Formats: sequence, C-alpha cells, structure tokens
Amino acid sequence: MKTLRNINFYFLLALCSLALLGCSKKVDENKPLPEVRTEADQMSVDQLRQMAMKYKDAILAKRG
Repeated sequence: MKTLRNINFYFLLALCSLALLGCSKKVDENKPLPEVRTEADQMSVDQLRQMAMKYKDAILAKRG
C-alpha cells in the first residue's frame, strides 16, 4: 500500500512539473502562418487546445 502511495505521489509530481513547463511557453505573435501550420500538424489535440488558449489570452491582453 505504501508503494502504491509513493508511485501516485511521484506520478502527480511529474504531471505537475510537465504542466508547469508547458505553461511557461509564450506565444510568438509575429511567427509566419506556414510555420504555425507545420507546428500545429505535429501537435496533439490537447497541445493544440493549450496553444489556442494561450493565443486567446494574448489577444485579450492586447485588447485591454
């Protein structure tokens, strides 16, 4: 039982670390559209959703 608790703890720690690393990436508003498309082709659905939210936040921040 203690081993399972330790595994869960380390799994949660790794998941939080990945989430924090993923959130630190800023969006480049000046990136050419073909480059954005090639990057989007390589992303998963969750990654695309996260990037879309980052762009949305950047747009809303600019609008004030």
